[in-house]
Amino acid sequence: LSEELALAQLRLKKYPPQLQELASQQEELENRLAKAELQLRTAKISLNQSIQSIEASNALFELAEDCQVEVTELSSPGVAAEQMEEVTLSALPLTVTVEGD
Repeated sequence: LSEELALAQLRLKKYPPQLQELASQQEELENRLAKAELQLRTAKISLNQSIQSIEASNALFELAEDCQVEVTELSSPGVAAEQMEEVTLSALPLTVTVEGD
């Protein structure tokens, strides 16, 4: 019986380091998950801004076509936040050169 008790105590002594290691791994994985979630949110924001830029560019080219002019140059610094009457809006500043009648 004392041999079984000694063997059981020996086995139990092995677990605290394993628990410590598992807790450390869990913390590392939780940190990696938080970082990945932040990267995902950032990517979604960037993708949304890209989609908005494409939609604005398409609208501009349609307008140019309706006005019978050709867009020869188009540039933008990207989407920016603008404040209007206490409301924050997304704005897409554009510099456009057109040719035509």
